[in-house]
Amino acid sequence: MDQRTLDGLVVLEYLRLGLVPFFPNKKTQPLNEVIHKEDRNTKRKFRKQWRKASKKYCSHIPKKNFNNLYGAKNANPSPIQMKNRKWIVWRYIRDKVAYDQRRSK
Repeated sequence: MDQRTLDGLVVLEYLRLGLVPFFPNKKTQPLNEVIHKEDRNTKRKFRKQWRKASKKYCSHIPKKNFNNLYGAKNANPSPIQMKNRKWIVWRYIRDKVAYDQRRSK
């Protein structure tokens, strides 16, 4: 599967999950101009995916370093920490889509 197909499937998976797609290799996010405020349900869905992704990819990171990179558990993350969280969720969804595509062949 080529990269463009995988990227398209990742965007579709974001939409299926009810999340705003994240494009990690773009300087500006194309949907930021269209969507000004995220609703409460979208934030809850993102936090759910964030928890799953952090368990899978970040369980080996010491707590102090984890809090610096991604923010403390009950605190609002800084913009950099939020971007790090979005990147981890993107990686989680991308890997899940790639795995499903390999398995379906």
